[in-house]
Amino acid sequence: MENLIMKSFLDYPQHIEDFLEDISVKSFTPFNQKLIKVLVGMNHRNQTPRLETIKLRIGEKEFESEEFKRILAADSYPDYLNLKSDFKTYLCFQMQEHLANKLKEATRKR
Repeated sequence: MENLIMKSFLDYPQHIEDFLEDISVKSFTPFNQKLIKVLVGMNHRNQTPRLETIKLRIGEKEFESEEFKRILAADSYPDYLNLKSDFKTYLCFQMQEHLANKLKEATRKR
């Protein structure tokens, strides 16, 4: 789900800030947070996100990373603002899974 949203941000950047209105950037992976900051900055300068420009901003190592390749390979959705509710649900499930894993760890240590 996160890769779908990120690919949609790349392909349709004009609505990023509307999507993030009540979703914290910190909800995304650290890599995606960096990419979002780059895309928002480009929006503020009325620049169209191009791969070469993104490469300059995030660095070659990140540009060549598996994480970025997965984003580029993901589907994109022009009406991703309609996915906001689904993404919030996804984030809740991610947090529940994280907390469940912490609980498992804590019970193993006893």
